Amino acid sequence: MTVLFLMILVGVISYRKGVLDDISCAKITTLIVNVLNPMIIISGVLDTNIEKDIHIMDNLLLVVMMYALLITLSYLYVKLRRFEIKQARFYQLMMIFNNVGFIGIPLVRGLYGEKYIIYLVFYILVFNLLAYTLGIYLASKSSDKEADYSWKNIINMGFLACLLSLLIFIFRIPVAAPIKDACKYLGDASIPLSMLIIGASVARMSLRELFLQRQLYEFMFVKMLLIPSICVLIVKQLPVADEILGIFLLCVSMPCASIAGMLAQEYGGRGTEGNHLIAFTTVFSLLTVPIISLLL
Repeated sequence: MTVLFLMILVGVISYRKGVLDDISCAKITTLIVNVLNPMIIISGVLDTNIEKDIHIMDNLLLVVMMYALLITLSYLYVKLRRFEIKQARFYQLMMIFNNVGFIGIPLVRGLYGEKYIIYLVFYILVFNLLAYTLGIYLASKSSDKEADYSWKNIINMGFLACLLSLLIFIFRIPVAAPIKDACKYLGDASIPLSMLIIGASVARMSLRELFLQRQLYEFMFVKMLLIPSICVLIVKQLPVADEILGIFLLCVSMPCASIAGMLAQEYGGRGTEGNHLIAFTTVFSLLTVPIISLLL
């Protein structure tokens, strides 16, 4: 997390000094989402020594449990807080969808190694399915705009990369050495560039906007500490491997995903509020993720 923080800090400085701007950030983000992150997903299953059936069902169970728990606990939170319906659905949207890609991938790779990316693939697949169904539903209910569901949104490059990596993994499809190296090098570029973009998004906001709003701290405490703690303590009772539990912990304790802010903007015009939550939880994840890891 310290390494990621330093990369984010470079992104903040680069944006403030004009090295990065909104146009370049948008282009780099497109490159990361459509090329670099898919490459890191695919490279994670090349030459892996994990047996194709080991821990897969346990991992899939934890993926289902994570999203079931996030949906349930976020609903209980907004009910207890008695938010009006639009505010409730907005907060549910921001609580359910975690940044399992931009931050989850480099963390899993750094802590467990490339071969464990295959387990993260399942989280990303389910994330995509839910984001463009449940996510759109929640975003539309946070406003008066009607939901527009499209399978074209689900079938994006990240989703296709996950499917391809599963095929390579299951059928042990041989891949030529130059292709392996190209995937690895492109995937390596994803990590620092992703952190730079996160830093740039933080730099767009004033310190007052980011740190002096009481509701942000309440949201951060519930999403980044309370809910992950409950989820980890429940799942910890299951007889699963430490690495699988560790990947679950990382995914459940990730900050808000950027797609949640995009959906909030598109359907409810609440992009600014969503971006504040994304930036705030991203900054504080540098503290909250290590705290949650103490539960293991």
